[in-house]
Amino acid sequence: MMKNIFFIILFTLIGVAGCHKPDELIPPVSRNGINSITVSFTDKTGDFTTLVGEEGTEIIIDIPYYFPENSTNIVTEEMISKMKAKANLDDNVVIEPLLLFLDLTKQTEITVIDQKKQRKQYTIKGKIKKSNACSITDFQLPGYNLSGVINEAEGVIYLISAEDFSSLEKADVTLSYHAAVSPDPRTTALDYNQDQQLTVTAHDGVAKKTYTVKKAIPEKIPYGIRSGSGRLLFAKKLSADLGIAPAVTRGISLSENYLVLNSSGQNSTYLHALTGEKLGEINLGAIKGVNNNYYATSDNDGNILVSNMTPQAGSSFNIWKLNSIHGTPEVLINYPTTNSMGKRFSINGSVDGDAILTAPLTGGTTKFARWKIVGGIVQNQTPEIVTIDGLTGTWNNSSDVISSSNTDVNADYYVYAYSNYLSWIDGVTNKRKPDSRVHFNNGNFLANAIDLKAFNNATYIAIDWTNSQTFGGGDRVFLLDATNPSKLVGNLEAAAGIEPLFWKSDNTFGARSISTSLKGSSSDVFMRVSDNGYYLYVYFVFTDGYVVGYQFDCIKM
Repeated sequence: MMKNIFFIILFTLIGVAGCHKPDELIPPVSRNGINSITVSFTDKTGDFTTLVGEEGTEIIIDIPYYFPENSTNIVTEEMISKMKAKANLDDNVVIEPLLLFLDLTKQTEITVIDQKKQRKQYTIKGKIKKSNACSITDFQLPGYNLSGVINEAEGVIYLISAEDFSSLEKADVTLSYHAAVSPDPRTTALDYNQDQQLTVTAHDGVAKKTYTVKKAIPEKIPYGIRSGSGRLLFAKKLSADLGIAPAVTRGISLSENYLVLNSSGQNSTYLHALTGEKLGEINLGAIKGVNNNYYATSDNDGNILVSNMTPQAGSSFNIWKLNSIHGTPEVLINYPTTNSMGKRFSINGSVDGDAILTAPLTGGTTKFARWKIVGGIVQNQTPEIVTIDGLTGTWNNSSDVISSSNTDVNADYYVYAYSNYLSWIDGVTNKRKPDSRVHFNNGNFLANAIDLKAFNNATYIAIDWTNSQTFGGGDRVFLLDATNPSKLVGNLEAAAGIEPLFWKSDNTFGARSISTSLKGSSSDVFMRVSDNGYYLYVYFVFTDGYVVGYQFDCIKM
């Protein structure tokens, strides 16, 4: 009997629980309900978002007068008469009627029903609006090889120079899209020995901003590159923009104000180092050949150095020197050898003074050749052959070595090689320093080139990473702070990078950015410090992709 009573009570409790109406899930605070509305054209281009505030019931969606905004394609009312629309809503909020398309030439009434079932009416309409942007985003004086430093907050453009600007020059200026500037320094040569005021007027004719261009010697930050100072100077497609044949460009050098691209079997192409504008070609004469002018770099004084590739070019490894873009090739190195050499070489110093020149032996080794130059004289045409100990395997065709000194052959040096590692090497023992290894996970991509420069009490290393496949990432350049080389440890592909990583480029400049069917075969990277010590320039090229210039500075702002 007691057992039956227990089950009766149990079923009664279950029945009561089963009949209980669940509590409504209502947040403690009912917010606005609708946060924003985003519209796009029916071809899915454009993405125009308007935030919805707590006050007011009118939602105005601004559509730019030109689209894309950097074009001269005027947006018409017909184009905005049927826009794809979506709303960002809080949880458990609905809109009536459902938003799928909007005719922004008319007013549309909607009702937002929030979590508490409270209703609020809104009116949506569109407006084709001219831009109110009125900034100078880039200022250059090519005639003086100067790039202005823009302090947007103060409205000042600094020309870092003590030079006399009495020779009036026109400027290259980039403005906000469709803005105008007065006076226009692109068409009027101004005297920059005096402060010049430039007023930028936005496309809407209302918004204005005045900049003062002034010559100045500003204070430097105490160490290294100013964070956030990096800016793109130019990015030129090798084929479409510069007319260079495919699969031949694999070396960069700097001479005076010219960036020189070495393309094997062709004359070298030189560009303006600040704008990337193609200015001409260097006649290489008898040293021109597919395996003769295979690679090129330059020293600290702007001498252009061109190497052949052995054994393909013959029984001697040669490096020729051109003292300028107008120079004639002169033999610097003539080394009879059967070694495979010439895909890369690096130099620290100047061939007119003191320098250490290093060239890897390729094809399954960890060896490199080293020459010492003192007072402009190569000490021995037959180099010292150095074997590196402690590396992970041997390198194949992708490797580069650079010394940390221009005088001491026993100074430490750095090797960057396939399969994708950067190592700090003891210059006395020629062994890799313990735990010194910056690496990548992906072995499909190629480690091609390294450069090293001292800048504002710091030392920086630049390395490239080339995608040799038709898939994946790669095609990047990395800038590392090597002032304390013991920190050069870790995986550069890790999400957080490593402590010495200062900057990396987007992976949008390689061959795959031109066509997904292209494989990157080679690349190069080169750094240059400006004569006034305020700028560090990083240049790089990806074969069949782009040649790119970036500028960094150490100006205290």
